[in-house]
Amino acid sequence: MNYNKKIILKNILVTLFLCLSMILIFPMNTQAAKKKSYKRAAVTVSASRLKKKPSSRSKTICKIKQYKSCTVLSKNKNGWYKVKYDKKTGYVKKNTVIVGSKAKKLLKKIKKSSYQKLGTFKITAYCWTGNPTASGVYPKSNHTIAVDPKVIPLGTKIKINGKTYVAEDTGVRNKSIDIYMSSRISAIYWGVKYLPVYKVVKPNIDIML
Repeated sequence: MNYNKKIILKNILVTLFLCLSMILIFPMNTQAAKKKSYKRAAVTVSASRLKKKPSSRSKTICKIKQYKSCTVLSKNKNGWYKVKYDKKTGYVKKNTVIVGSKAKKLLKKIKKSSYQKLGTFKITAYCWTGNPTASGVYPKSNHTIAVDPKVIPLGTKIKINGKTYVAEDTGVRNKSIDIYMSSRISAIYWGVKYLPVYKVVKPNIDIML
C-alpha cells in the first residue's frame, strides 16, 4: 500500500513539474515575440520607388511619396532596405529614406506643420452648371472648391472639416468658400456653415532634418 502511494505521489509531482515548466516557458516566448519590433522609415525625396528586388533594374511595385512612412523589415548590404508599405513588401534605396528616431521625429513635425490656419470662413455649396471651372478643369465632388483668388490663390490645397480640397473655381468674395457637390440636393442640404479653414503647406524638410 505504501509503495502504491509513493508511485502516485511521484506521478503527481512529475505532472506538477511539467505543468510549471510549460507555464514558465510559454510566457517567455510570448514576451520575446512582443519585444520584436520594426523601425519606421520616412521618405525624404520626392518619391521612393518600391522595387520587387534590391536592384534599380527590378520591377517597380509602386512609388512612395515624400514624407510618407513605411516599415523597415530588414537591411540589405547593397544599399537597400526591405520594407512594407500599404500592404506591399519590397525594397527601397537607403539614401531615399531616414530610419528610426529621426524618421519618427520628422513625421511628428510634418504632422504639426502641414496645415496653416486661415481663419473661420463662410462655407456654402454649389453644383455643376455645365461649364469648366475658372482654372480650366471640370469640377469634381469632394475635390473642387470656389474661392476668392485674392484671399486663396487657385491651385491651393485647403482642408475643411477634415477633408482636403483644391481651389479650382472662383465666384465668391472675401472669406467665403463654395464647395462643389455632385447634385443640387446635396448642395441645398449643406446649407451655410461657418468652419475653420486650413491651408495645406509643404514642410521645409531641410530645416527639420
